[in-house]
Amino acid sequence: MLLNYEFSAETAVQFAWCTLMMTNGAKMLKFKSTANDTRFPQYTYLMLSIKPQFHKTPVVAESK
Repeated sequence: MLLNYEFSAETAVQFAWCTLMMTNGAKMLKFKSTANDTRFPQYTYLMLSIKPQFHKTPVVAESK
C-alpha cells in the first residue's frame, strides 16, 4: 500500500506499508542464525520530500 500527498510543488509526503509473503524458496534462503520465526514480515516507512527551487529562470516574452 502506498499513499502520496503533495503539500505544494516543492513538498510531498509518502507513506508505505510493505509485506513479504514467505514461500518455500524464501525459507531456504533465510539466515539460520535468527532466533525469531517471523511468519508475516512487514515494514512501514514515512518519507518527507523537499525539493527547493534555488534559482528561478525568468520568463522571456517573445519578440515579434
